[in-house]
Amino acid sequence: MSDSVWIRKIWRDTVWALLHNIRIRVTAQVRRPSVTIFGSGKTAGINILLPLNGEPGSAAAEPYDGPFAAAYNPQTGKLDVNGGWAFCNGAFATVPPARDIKPENGYLCVCAELTDGNWSPPEIRIATPAGTAHPIAEIVVDKDGDVWICQYPVTVAQIMTAKKCPLAEI
Repeated sequence: MSDSVWIRKIWRDTVWALLHNIRIRVTAQVRRPSVTIFGSGKTAGINILLPLNGEPGSAAAEPYDGPFAAAYNPQTGKLDVNGGWAFCNGAFATVPPARDIKPENGYLCVCAELTDGNWSPPEIRIATPAGTAHPIAEIVVDKDGDVWICQYPVTVAQIMTAKKCPLAEI
């Protein structure tokens, strides 16, 4: 007598896929944890949704609320970002908060330009990271229109630029 249990192949494939396709998301779009199972066979999976803000002592993640904290506002469909500070080639500057930034795939950066030896006031916008654009978060808008923010905790945005010294060419 054997202790083996025989099950149909589709059931085995479903259980295998469920165990290997678990997606856990922390989102502001749910108020309580929820679990859904989707698909069958090799396309089966489990979605686990956790609320962004939980009760004290819960396992839900506490949102970052420091300088340059980015948050999606579901009422406006836009991004709101806390202000902070920028260090532009040795000079400190205050960066004002930014409101109503249209979410799009890319990097949220603190940007300032050096023109004729003077820095422009720093601003927060979607840009390509560079010497004059310090990344503070990555923004992803998925095919369903959900906005995902990968926050980079930044205390002071470092903005540096340099050019060849004309005297070095002599």
